[in-house]
Amino acid sequence: MKMMDWRADPTLTSEAERVLKNKTVRAMLEVLTDERPSTRPLPPVGAQGTDHAYANGLESGWRAAVETMKMLAVPLPTNEEMVATFEDSNKDD
Repeated sequence: MKMMDWRADPTLTSEAERVLKNKTVRAMLEVLTDERPSTRPLPPVGAQGTDHAYANGLESGWRAAVETMKMLAVPLPTNEEMVATFEDSNKDD
């Protein structure tokens, strides 16, 4: 299942919101945030570029995973249908 499929289901997003409000789960997410790879030493000076690219990839993936967990509790925005009135209320007179 993709995140957009999850977020399109109000039952799943409301349950995820309930879970994320749990004190223990919030503390767990805080630990994940505090333990992100950028809190560890970076590759040493003179390391290959691939070492730095790997470290950057770890950090990017870590942050994306934590944000994805949080976004599972956010429902997709609803599209409100706009009714065309063809009024002149937007004129700059």
